[in-house]
Amino acid sequence: MNEPARAVLLGMAVGDALGLMWENLPPARVTARARDWPTLLGRGVVSDDTEHAYLTYRAWAEAGGDLERFRSGLASRLRWWFLALPPGIGLGTARALIKLCVGWSPRRSGSSSAGNGTVMRAPVLGVLVPSEELADWVEASSVVTHRDPRAVEGALVVARLARATHDGRDKAVALQEVLVGVQGPLLRERLEAVAGAAAEVTAAVAAGFGLQGGVTGFVDDTVPIAVHLWLRHDDVSEAVREGIELGGDTDTVGAIVGGLVGASGALARQSDLQRLQDRPLGREVLAAGEEELGWARSLARNLVLLPPILWHLATRRFR
Repeated sequence: MNEPARAVLLGMAVGDALGLMWENLPPARVTARARDWPTLLGRGVVSDDTEHAYLTYRAWAEAGGDLERFRSGLASRLRWWFLALPPGIGLGTARALIKLCVGWSPRRSGSSSAGNGTVMRAPVLGVLVPSEELADWVEASSVVTHRDPRAVEGALVVARLARATHDGRDKAVALQEVLVGVQGPLLRERLEAVAGAAAEVTAAVAAGFGLQGGVTGFVDDTVPIAVHLWLRHDDVSEAVREGIELGGDTDTVGAIVGGLVGASGALARQSDLQRLQDRPLGREVLAAGEEELGWARSLARNLVLLPPILWHLATRRFR
């Protein structure tokens, strides 16, 4: 496996797995004590955030630099991934993948949602694709599931930050460079606010965005918060733990931050890697293998995981 991609995927897997336990909980229910309570899922299960990033890497590796081959390869992998009945899939992504399964082109299958489905595939592209080609590859990856320009631009921001930090840029300098090209008014406004508030705790920034009840799955909410956490922390685990306290879409926030940290070449702390008994990806990520999980194994895994995930969803509100 490409080593920069492996670092990104490891960071994403750790951030995703740490954040997944607290997904969609309001901040009031996320306490320091609760975060340490054992759960049936533990800290070793990743969600679609890491899986989509891994599928993106595999499609890139197979494409050999051919953008159209990448587009069709990613679409094919996402179809099989969807037919393996993944739990917890977002509504916008589900609509798009249903279209793919019934024959829509990957150029037209994306939903009109501005959700996070595009962003989870962006950090790995940032370290794989040259800067001058990045916009085309991110667009090809994004519109398979989300064609809203805000979703595409949010993914491009994350990919460009991953590219810049992979190239050794200072974080603050990288953000200023990326800001020059941001067109969406809300995303630009919030990223400018993030750049000017790097010393503040992220909870204060989130409150300024009206996200006191938790970070939503809207890309213009998620990306600025993840970027702020990345600016504040060089350690995946510390960044994700601060992100967990914000509530909401904690697994996606964790995955994005983990990917950005990994893009610099900084692997997640060893203790968290050891806890990551990564059933959904197994040796494909942690051992940097080249063998794909396969549809039958994916389906069997998802059916095994479905009961504990349903239990987790049903009981976590009472913690």
